[in-house]
Amino acid sequence: MRPITLLPATLLLIATVGIFLAACGSPSAAEKKIDQGSEAMDAGLFKEALALFVLAVELEPDSPAAWTNRAAALANLGRLEEAIADATRAIELEPQDVNLLSRAFTIRSFAHANLDRLEESLDDATKAIEIHPKDIDLLARAYINRAFVLGELGRVEEALADDDTAIALKPPDILVLASAYANRAVHLRDLRDSPESQASWNIACALGFPGCESEPAETTGS
Repeated sequence: MRPITLLPATLLLIATVGIFLAACGSPSAAEKKIDQGSEAMDAGLFKEALALFVLAVELEPDSPAAWTNRAAALANLGRLEEAIADATRAIELEPQDVNLLSRAFTIRSFAHANLDRLEESLDDATKAIEIHPKDIDLLARAYINRAFVLGELGRVEEALADDDTAIALKPPDILVLASAYANRAVHLRDLRDSPESQASWNIACALGFPGCESEPAETTGS
């Protein structure tokens, strides 16, 4: 059986990047910077994206989208405390867009998880789900995020339930679906269900999960 590693939280942070612009009318200068920054994020150019999001915040300091996107860039650069601060500011601005609000909670949850603040991470992960974003990919990511945190807390059966929910949502983004199957593989392994674990891992790899590009290191299940 091919060994399986835990799904790194940083991978899913990269996957949360999106473009949040005005639904109608000409985009503002800040929205143009957000658009450009999101394109840079998609290309993995996190420092360049951060510079653009900094400009967006300066142009529109009351824009939740600017703060949320800057939080994502900071998180991807490992500047986790700053990411938490930016995500918190986005939440405080009370965005009307439920997708944006859910994303801010998810980013803050990931940052907390990477700082080993698992209870804070779980609280934010649950809020991201309860907001019930209309975007299926975002909702699935929120469940995947909470599954990761629950697994880290040793609540593996609950984690597996969230994995299954994310898969049942049938997210259009193949990477999101692949990540759900990869998480499921890890949690099934932790429950010592090796055949089902391998089956889920194979599906994740077939869907193009990035963790399949190199041989994962052996880990011990709980």
